[in-house]
Amino acid sequence: MNWEGPNEETKKTVVDFQSLGIEQNQIEVNAGSEGDLELGHSDFKLEEFQVSLWQNNEEIKLPVNESNGFQFPDSKGNYILEVNLSSDRGDVQYVGNINLN
Repeated sequence: MNWEGPNEETKKTVVDFQSLGIEQNQIEVNAGSEGDLELGHSDFKLEEFQVSLWQNNEEIKLPVNESNGFQFPDSKGNYILEVNLSSDRGDVQYVGNINLN
């Protein structure tokens, strides 16, 4: 993460994001369902947004539409969700533990 807030700059690096993702509480998601990124703050301009699922060290890139929506695959199983966001304030990566059922 490299982010510039209103009063400070934050930098943090996680070497193994997949291990961090496994540690997160698992979220149940219907296979083939739609997902989206809801930005609760408007203090930055979104420049780029990428979503991937990881399973057994293999990446599945999920295309993102103009409204920041994406579709989960139909393949059931456990995945690590990786979201990379770039903005005028910096870059940040989010990870999650997803079970597609």
